[in-house]
Amino acid sequence: MKDLVTSTRRGLSTPYLRNGTESIRLVKAKDIASDGMLLIDTVDKEQVRRTAALDRARLTSGDVLVTVAGSRFRATVVHEVAEDLVASNSLIALSFDRTQVLPEFAAWYLNSSRGQADIQRWASGAVMQSINTAALLAVTIPVPSMEKQQHLVNLLQVIGSYQEVLKREAALLEKITDSLVEDVNRE
Repeated sequence: MKDLVTSTRRGLSTPYLRNGTESIRLVKAKDIASDGMLLIDTVDKEQVRRTAALDRARLTSGDVLVTVAGSRFRATVVHEVAEDLVASNSLIALSFDRTQVLPEFAAWYLNSSRGQADIQRWASGAVMQSINTAALLAVTIPVPSMEKQQHLVNLLQVIGSYQEVLKREAALLEKITDSLVEDVNRE
């Protein structure tokens, strides 16, 4: 992957979160859903000190964030452009050469079973698996044509929309079931 990445940044560490006047939104591992979606509404607001480390941790649209520890290394794409969006130290931010690979394709591959197996091969730790930047860059991402990547990304967006509909339908069915139980209890 190192030939596809133009820059890497490790997120902001805890000491910078004390006694600051700079208002940021700190993206943490918890803000990346199991399906790879960035849960922008769950991102915490923090007051930090303004430093060079803060500026390096700022996120830009198209960055791919990868969690650095856990049983699953989730990846997501930053779609929102905001000066105050910053990665925490539980994440590595990757900027890809967009003439070679789409960020959405890279994140999708890293979240796939094959991508997870590749990451696990480079991860270390007996109890809690973790991966550093150098090891993450050693992971190989296949690079089909840009046309095929775009086609796959479009297909994945349709699948994602369908999954959202299924979630809403499941929630509705649960409400109907609960209502039926309540109705029976009133008799």
